[in-house]
Amino acid sequence: MGLFDKTKKEKVTINDKILILKYNKELENTANLFIKILEDLDKAENVIKDNYTLRIGYMFYKVILDGQDYKLLTIDLNNNNLDTFTDNLTNSFNYFTRQANIINKTKTQNQVINTYFDEDMIISKQTLNNKKLYMLREEKNNNDCGWYLGVIGEEKTNNPNDYVKIKTYRLKDICDIAIDVLQLPVGTLVIFDNNKIIYIVDKDNNKLI
Repeated sequence: MGLFDKTKKEKVTINDKILILKYNKELENTANLFIKILEDLDKAENVIKDNYTLRIGYMFYKVILDGQDYKLLTIDLNNNNLDTFTDNLTNSFNYFTRQANIINKTKTQNQVINTYFDEDMIISKQTLNNKKLYMLREEKNNNDCGWYLGVIGEEKTNNPNDYVKIKTYRLKDICDIAIDVLQLPVGTLVIFDNNKIIYIVDKDNNKLI
């Protein structure tokens, strides 16, 4: 059974405004956390208003007025031009949950580097045909988040034609679980095999997972 098979629609009251959230029932804990975040943001910045956009975690959200109530929308990552919004928050809540789980497991809460779905990263073209992969994080540079995805055992070259720049959300089509580790700090090395995390080490080669 997939994530979208247990979708629920919930009306919540935030500072006397009714907001509609649509998401998978299994992500209720994440939804409750989002409600608390939105309550705090709305008190501070009045974010529950028509056509207001905000970032929470990895994703981008928009509030729209729908009749007398408000709806929370998010980018539809199935649309590669990133111009389409959806009222189904399941994928966004799922990414938020997965990334939070990795942060907790690695105990890196105080070292998180905010990384977003529309930031750039460099990958080796060879990753498209291999399952044994690694990701290494360097410093951010403008819109480049600093992550590099390569093939274990590959020799890096100076030929720019051997590499391609992608948005981080495109990892879902190459090594989906790599999205889970995107918030980890500079120096982090992650080893993957067949879309599974084998281990994670920090910049000092200490094993985190």
